[in-house]
Order: sequence, then C-alpha cells, then structure tokens
Amino acid sequence: MNIVLGENGIMKHFINKDNLGLVTARSNKSKDDVSHFFVSKYITEAKLAERSTQSTLFPLYLYNYNELEQKEEKNINFNFDIIKKIENSLSLTFLKNFNEVDVFDYIYAVLHNPIYREKYKEFLKTDFPKIPYPKKESFFEYIKLGKELRKLHLLDFDENRVVEFKGDSSEIGKITKKEIKIENNSVIVQINPTSTLTIPKVAWEFYIGGYQPAQKYLKDRTYLDRKSLKHYNKFIDSLIRTDEVMNK
Repeated sequence: MNIVLGENGIMKHFINKDNLGLVTARSNKSKDDVSHFFVSKYITEAKLAERSTQSTLFPLYLYNYNELEQKEEKNINFNFDIIKKIENSLSLTFLKNFNEVDVFDYIYAVLHNPIYREKYKEFLKTDFPKIPYPKKESFFEYIKLGKELRKLHLLDFDENRVVEFKGDSSEIGKITKKEIKIENNSVIVQINPTSTLTIPKVAWEFYIGGYQPAQKYLKDRTYLDRKSLKHYNKFIDSLIRTDEVMNK
C-alpha cells in the first residue's frame, strides 16, 4: 500500500495539529534484518531509531490553507486508487464501514507481526515495506490489535505498576553486568549500593531499533526522581504489552 508524502515540510502538518504519523527507520546494524516502525502524533527527530539512521515520517493527514474559503483544510493522506482496491478486496465502503484510522491501525499491526517481519526480512533491508491487501475475515482483528499497539506506543493507556523500587536513594551509578541479576522472569538492577529496581525480563530484553530502551533509559541517567520513575514504569508496561500483542 502506498502512502502519499505530499509536499515538502512534513513537520508543519504536526505542529498544533491533530495527526498521526507512521515512522519508519532502517537499522545500521548488520544483525538486524528489519526496519523499525513507530507512531507519533508530534514532530519527530530526523534520527529517531539510531544515531546514524535516517527516519521517515508519513502523516495520516495533510493540512492546507484554502485561500478561496479562508480556512484550513484537513485531507486524508492516502492514495485513493489504493483505497478503492481495498474496498474491492473487502467488499466494504471507505468512510462507511471503515475509516482512515482503521487503515492506519491495520498497517501498524501488520508491521508488528513477527511472521510478516520474518517472511519479508530480505526485502525490508532494501526498500520500504509493502503491505498486503487486507482480507475481510482478519481485517477488523488486525485493526483492533493495531489500535492497541498505537495507544501503547503513544503511552495513551492506564498503566499497571510493573517496576518495583526498593531502597533509600534514587541516584543511578554505572550499571554493568555485575549490577544485574536475573531471577525467574524478573531482572533486579542494583542502581546504587542501597537501592534496586525490579523489572520484568521481557521488557528488559526488548529491542526497539538498535536499542534496548529499558536498559538505555537507566544508563543515560544519574538520578531517578518520582516523575522519571513513573514514566519509566509506564513505558516498561508498554513494552510488556507490546510483546503480548505481537505474539497474538
């Protein structure tokens, strides 16, 4: 499926605008076989996944000012020849039986399907992803899973408490292998001589792009205040749930 990029200056369609963007980035590590896929409702950094990798942002909506009517217009940024083929494939009508956000969520779910990533890993090394036309029997299930992933990655959900802090100091020292202990399905990190964090192993080992964010977040900081700990807990919960959805 094609998404039309439109004119230059993509970020202007996100500044103080209601929008969703599909973000793609290619790995610079030979061991990684797939591109990285994200979602954003804000402007994004040019190198979102890895420091040496350029990312691309595909907006769901384009905003253009109508000089004649003196107002800003919000346009769906799809190739409508492709939308027509989707309608025919599903025997459904766009904007009646499904809408543009449904298509976005379908795409997002497909890109996070481990079977898709494995099947097309060679192709994804060299080109933008191609999305299979949906089948009616699975389309709405993919939409449901894609919506769940989208909300998880935008941190738009009510989190559970999944990170346990014990100790009396929030300072973070240098974290090496000797400060990390694995017990069953949990990782216990000694962040300083008197304090630990207990984190679910699935989140600790989860990769996004070339990084393991649960580990990088701690290694990039010297202090974990209450606000930072709350944020850390939320995105750790997001990683756990992402793994669960991808396995579906």
